[in-house]
Amino acid sequence: MVSPYVRRQRLAAELRRLREERGLMADELAKRIHYSRTKISRLENASGRPDVADVIKILDALGITGAARTSSPAPPPSASTFNLVKMTEARQRRQELILHPEGPTYTVILDEVVLQRVNVPAGIMAAQVRYLVQLADSVADLTNRLLPVDTYIEGVPIPQAAFSLYTFSAPADPPMVVIETSSSDLPYTGRCEVEQHTKRYDLLSKAVLSSEDSLKRLSKAADRLDRQSAGAGE
Repeated sequence: MVSPYVRRQRLAAELRRLREERGLMADELAKRIHYSRTKISRLENASGRPDVADVIKILDALGITGAARTSSPAPPPSASTFNLVKMTEARQRRQELILHPEGPTYTVILDEVVLQRVNVPAGIMAAQVRYLVQLADSVADLTNRLLPVDTYIEGVPIPQAAFSLYTFSAPADPPMVVIETSSSDLPYTGRCEVEQHTKRYDLLSKAVLSSEDSLKRLSKAADRLDRQSAGAGE
Protein backbone atom coordinates (compact mmCIF):
# COMPACT_ATOMS: atom_id res chain seq x y z
CA MET A 1 0.00 0.00 0.00
CA VAL A 2 1.51 3.34 -1.06
CA SER A 3 0.85 6.47 0.96
CA PRO A 4 0.03 9.64 -1.03
CA TYR A 5 1.12 11.72 1.94
CA VAL A 6 4.50 9.98 2.15
CA ARG A 7 4.88 10.39 -1.62
CA ARG A 8 4.49 14.14 -1.20
CA GLN A 9 6.99 14.13 1.64
CA ARG A 10 9.48 12.28 -0.54
CA LEU A 11 8.95 14.70 -3.43
CA ALA A 12 9.37 17.69 -1.11
CA ALA A 13 12.62 16.31 0.32
CA GLU A 14 13.96 15.62 -3.17
CA LEU A 15 13.18 19.14 -4.39
CA ARG A 16 14.93 20.61 -1.37
CA ARG A 17 17.94 18.30 -1.85
CA LEU A 18 18.30 19.22 -5.52
CA ARG A 19 18.15 22.94 -4.73
CA GLU A 20 20.70 22.68 -1.92
CA GLU A 21 23.05 20.58 -4.07
CA ARG A 22 23.18 23.49 -6.50
CA GLY A 23 23.97 25.96 -3.74
CA LEU A 24 20.76 27.91 -4.16
CA MET A 25 18.78 29.57 -1.41
CA ALA A 26 14.99 29.31 -1.61
CA ASP A 27 14.86 33.07 -2.30
CA GLU A 28 17.20 32.70 -5.27
CA LEU A 29 15.20 29.86 -6.78
CA ALA A 30 11.98 31.83 -6.30
CA LYS A 31 13.44 34.81 -8.17
CA ARG A 32 14.61 32.61 -11.06
CA ILE A 33 11.11 31.31 -11.75
CA HIS A 34 9.19 34.39 -10.56
CA TYR A 35 7.55 32.62 -7.63
CA SER A 36 7.23 33.79 -4.05
CA ARG A 37 9.54 32.30 -1.44
CA THR A 38 6.44 31.13 0.41
CA LYS A 39 5.41 29.00 -2.56
CA ILE A 40 8.83 27.36 -2.74
CA SER A 41 8.71 26.72 1.00
CA ARG A 42 5.27 25.09 0.73
CA LEU A 43 6.48 22.78 -2.03
CA GLU A 44 9.59 21.81 -0.06
CA ASN A 45 7.57 21.12 3.09
CA ALA A 46 4.78 19.09 1.43
CA SER A 47 2.21 21.68 2.48
CA GLY A 48 -0.70 20.96 0.17
CA ARG A 49 -1.00 19.32 -3.20
CA PRO A 50 1.95 20.06 -5.53
CA ASP A 51 1.05 21.22 -9.03
CA VAL A 52 2.86 19.23 -11.72
CA ALA A 53 3.58 22.40 -13.72
CA ASP A 54 5.24 23.99 -10.66
CA VAL A 55 7.42 20.93 -10.08
CA ILE A 56 8.49 20.83 -13.74
CA LYS A 57 9.29 24.54 -13.69
CA ILE A 58 11.51 24.10 -10.62
CA LEU A 59 13.28 21.11 -12.16
CA ASP A 60 13.91 23.08 -15.34
CA ALA A 61 15.36 25.97 -13.32
CA LEU A 62 17.64 23.52 -11.50
CA GLY A 63 18.80 22.00 -14.79
CA ILE A 64 17.13 18.65 -14.22
CA THR A 65 16.03 16.91 -17.41
CA GLY A 66 13.97 13.83 -18.10
CA ALA A 67 11.74 14.33 -15.09
CA ALA A 68 8.82 11.94 -14.95
CA ARG A 69 5.54 13.87 -15.06
CA THR A 70 3.18 12.28 -12.58
CA SER A 71 0.19 13.68 -10.76
CA SER A 72 -0.02 13.77 -6.98
CA PRO A 73 -3.14 12.70 -5.06
CA ALA A 74 -4.97 15.33 -3.06
CA PRO A 75 -3.87 15.84 0.56
CA PRO A 76 -6.03 15.12 3.57
CA PRO A 77 -8.53 17.96 4.08
CA SER A 78 -7.66 20.65 6.61
CA ALA A 79 -10.08 22.38 8.93
CA SER A 80 -10.00 25.50 6.74
CA THR A 81 -10.93 23.56 3.59
CA PHE A 82 -13.36 21.07 5.10
CA ASN A 83 -15.72 19.52 2.61
CA LEU A 84 -17.99 16.74 3.90
CA VAL A 85 -18.53 15.17 0.47
CA LYS A 86 -14.81 15.09 -0.33
CA MET A 87 -13.94 13.72 3.10
CA THR A 88 -16.56 10.98 2.74
CA GLU A 89 -15.23 10.07 -0.70
CA ALA A 90 -11.65 10.01 0.61
CA ARG A 91 -12.56 7.70 3.49
CA GLN A 92 -14.56 5.42 1.18
CA ARG A 93 -11.54 5.23 -1.11
CA ARG A 94 -9.33 4.35 1.84
CA GLN A 95 -11.74 1.58 2.82
CA GLU A 96 -11.63 0.22 -0.74
CA LEU A 97 -7.83 0.11 -0.61
CA ILE A 98 -7.84 -1.63 2.76
CA LEU A 99 -10.39 -4.22 1.63
CA HIS A 100 -8.75 -4.84 -1.74
CA PRO A 101 -7.55 -8.48 -2.22
CA GLU A 102 -3.99 -7.17 -2.39
CA GLY A 103 -4.55 -4.67 0.42
CA PRO A 104 -2.70 -4.49 3.73
CA THR A 105 -3.12 -6.44 6.94
CA TYR A 106 -5.35 -4.28 9.11
CA THR A 107 -6.28 -4.56 12.79
CA VAL A 108 -9.02 -2.40 14.31
CA ILE A 109 -9.29 -1.70 18.03
CA LEU A 110 -12.80 -0.49 18.81
CA ASP A 111 -13.63 1.17 22.12
CA GLU A 112 -16.81 -0.43 23.51
CA VAL A 113 -17.97 3.02 24.61
CA VAL A 114 -19.04 3.79 21.03
CA LEU A 115 -21.54 0.90 21.25
CA GLN A 116 -23.14 2.28 24.39
CA ARG A 117 -23.06 6.03 23.84
CA VAL A 118 -24.76 6.12 20.44
CA ASN A 119 -25.40 9.45 18.70
CA VAL A 120 -27.09 8.10 15.55
CA PRO A 121 -30.39 6.19 15.15
CA ALA A 122 -30.05 2.77 16.78
CA GLY A 123 -31.04 0.97 13.57
CA ILE A 124 -28.24 2.63 11.60
CA MET A 125 -25.72 1.84 14.31
CA ALA A 126 -26.86 -1.79 14.39
CA ALA A 127 -26.32 -2.07 10.63
CA GLN A 128 -22.82 -0.58 10.94
CA VAL A 129 -21.88 -3.01 13.71
CA ARG A 130 -23.16 -5.99 11.72
CA TYR A 131 -21.14 -4.77 8.75
CA LEU A 132 -17.99 -4.85 10.90
CA VAL A 133 -18.76 -8.42 11.91
CA GLN A 134 -19.40 -9.39 8.30
CA LEU A 135 -16.11 -7.88 7.15
CA ALA A 136 -14.16 -9.67 9.86
CA ASP A 137 -15.69 -12.97 8.75
CA SER A 138 -15.05 -12.41 5.04
CA VAL A 139 -11.74 -10.51 4.86
CA ALA A 140 -8.80 -12.63 5.98
CA ASP A 141 -6.43 -9.73 6.63
CA LEU A 142 -8.92 -7.71 8.70
CA THR A 143 -9.23 -8.21 12.45
CA ASN A 144 -11.65 -6.46 14.83
CA ARG A 145 -10.70 -6.32 18.52
CA LEU A 146 -12.95 -4.80 21.15
CA LEU A 147 -11.65 -2.78 24.10
CA PRO A 148 -14.09 -3.42 26.98
CA VAL A 149 -15.47 -0.34 28.65
CA ASP A 150 -14.52 -1.62 32.13
CA THR A 151 -10.91 -2.45 31.27
CA TYR A 152 -8.20 -0.96 33.46
CA ILE A 153 -5.15 0.07 31.44
CA GLU A 154 -2.12 1.10 33.44
CA GLY A 155 0.30 3.58 31.95
CA VAL A 156 -1.69 4.80 28.96
CA PRO A 157 -4.58 7.28 28.64
CA ILE A 158 -7.48 6.29 26.41
CA PRO A 159 -7.09 8.19 23.10
CA GLN A 160 -9.40 11.18 22.76
CA ALA A 161 -9.51 10.74 18.98
CA ALA A 162 -9.30 7.78 16.62
CA PHE A 163 -5.90 7.21 15.07
CA SER A 164 -4.39 4.85 12.50
CA LEU A 165 -0.82 3.58 12.27
CA TYR A 166 0.60 2.71 8.86
CA THR A 167 3.82 0.97 7.88
CA PHE A 168 4.99 0.50 4.30
CA SER A 169 7.11 -2.07 2.50
CA ALA A 170 9.31 0.48 0.73
CA PRO A 171 12.33 1.36 2.94
CA ALA A 172 12.10 5.01 1.86
CA ASP A 173 8.54 5.32 3.20
CA PRO A 174 8.56 6.08 6.94
CA PRO A 175 5.83 4.82 9.28
CA MET A 176 2.96 7.23 9.70
CA VAL A 177 0.18 7.99 12.18
CA VAL A 178 -3.07 9.62 11.05
CA ILE A 179 -5.22 11.24 13.74
CA GLU A 180 -8.89 11.64 12.84
CA THR A 181 -10.89 14.69 13.90
CA SER A 182 -14.43 15.76 13.05
CA SER A 183 -13.18 17.99 10.25
CA SER A 184 -9.85 16.58 9.11
CA ASP A 185 -7.39 13.71 9.06
CA LEU A 186 -4.02 14.86 10.42
CA PRO A 187 -1.01 12.83 9.17
CA TYR A 188 2.33 12.76 11.00
CA THR A 189 5.61 11.06 10.11
CA GLY A 190 7.71 12.60 12.90
CA ARG A 191 9.44 10.03 15.10
CA CYS A 192 8.00 11.45 18.33
CA GLU A 193 4.36 11.29 17.18
CA VAL A 194 4.75 7.84 15.61
CA GLU A 195 6.54 6.33 18.62
CA GLN A 196 4.01 7.82 21.04
CA HIS A 197 1.03 6.34 19.22
CA THR A 198 2.79 3.03 18.56
CA LYS A 199 3.38 2.64 22.31
CA ARG A 200 -0.24 3.55 22.97
CA TYR A 201 -1.42 0.98 20.41
CA ASP A 202 0.81 -1.74 21.90
CA LEU A 203 -0.56 -1.12 25.39
CA LEU A 204 -4.16 -1.08 24.20
CA SER A 205 -3.55 -4.32 22.28
CA LYS A 206 -2.81 -6.09 25.57
CA ALA A 207 -6.19 -5.08 27.02
CA VAL A 208 -8.54 -6.01 24.16
CA LEU A 209 -10.71 -9.09 23.88
CA SER A 210 -9.76 -11.93 21.59
CA SER A 211 -10.99 -11.71 18.01
CA GLU A 212 -13.61 -14.39 18.65
CA ASP A 213 -14.92 -12.80 21.85
CA SER A 214 -14.91 -9.37 20.20
CA LEU A 215 -17.15 -10.57 17.37
CA LYS A 216 -19.54 -12.22 19.83
CA ARG A 217 -19.87 -9.02 21.82
CA LEU A 218 -20.29 -6.95 18.65
CA SER A 219 -23.10 -9.25 17.52
CA LYS A 220 -24.83 -8.93 20.90
CA ALA A 221 -24.52 -5.16 20.69
CA ALA A 222 -26.12 -5.21 17.23
CA ASP A 223 -29.02 -7.32 18.58
CA ARG A 224 -29.51 -4.87 21.44
CA LEU A 225 -29.50 -1.90 19.07
CA ASP A 226 -32.02 -3.63 16.80
CA ARG A 227 -34.36 -4.16 19.75
CA GLN A 228 -33.89 -0.55 20.79
CA SER A 229 -34.67 0.58 17.25
CA ALA A 230 -37.81 -1.57 17.12
CA GLY A 231 -38.97 -0.24 20.47
CA ALA A 232 -38.50 3.34 19.31
CA GLY A 233 -40.45 2.65 16.11
CA GLU A 234 -37.59 3.80 13.85
